[in-house]
Amino acid sequence: MEPEEAAVAIARLKADAEAPVGALHQATVEKSHLHHQLAARASAVRQLRTQPPFPG
Repeated sequence: MEPEEAAVAIARLKADAEAPVGALHQATVEKSHLHHQLAARASAVRQLRTQPPFPG
């Protein structure tokens, strides 16, 4: 692979990874925010009961 082709491929990979990385960061920040609200006990956030795993 030529250096120019490699540079183009790397740029394409970086561009392709930008959206999923941003979404993961957003989800992490939101989870942290909700966790802090739940820990404060004064918020309207309530923990839901979980269902047992489906046998299968």
